[in-house]
Amino acid sequence: MVSKSIPKLLQEANEVKLALEKIGAGVPAGISVAEMMNRIAALVDAVNAVDALNAERTRLVNNKADQAKNLSDYIVQVRAAVKGILGADSSEYDMVGGTRASGKGRSGRRAGRSKNESGAINAQMAKIGQGDSFILSLTYWPLIGGDYIRSVS
Repeated sequence: MVSKSIPKLLQEANEVKLALEKIGAGVPAGISVAEMMNRIAALVDAVNAVDALNAERTRLVNNKADQAKNLSDYIVQVRAAVKGILGADSSEYDMVGGTRASGKGRSGRRAGRSKNESGAINAQMAKIGQGDSFILSLTYWPLIGGDYIRSVS
């Protein structure tokens, strides 16, 4: 692996090529301007080939993303068509991956008292049935429209 970046390496190779042209015949056998030019050209060709492949890869990756979005959009279109024609509660809508309207039931637990509070209230109510004394408390429950219901426990 070359520790220098390719552009710096090419710049250095061109500087050395110019120096070889000035030096002329005073270099050892096997070292020539022609050989330096051949090696520079080989690296430039390799860089160009890699750049072309990277551009092709980018084009193919973008095409893949476009095709995936196209397919996803079509699935949404199919579901919408089945829902519109056959209904949101149809088994066909369920078959194409839609959630049937009858399957969207409310959750079993609603916001409200915690389990500990419910247990304490149930224990107090049990005491009432046995004739034991209990603490009287007033609770105000909000209604729609701002009115309140008062309950005694």
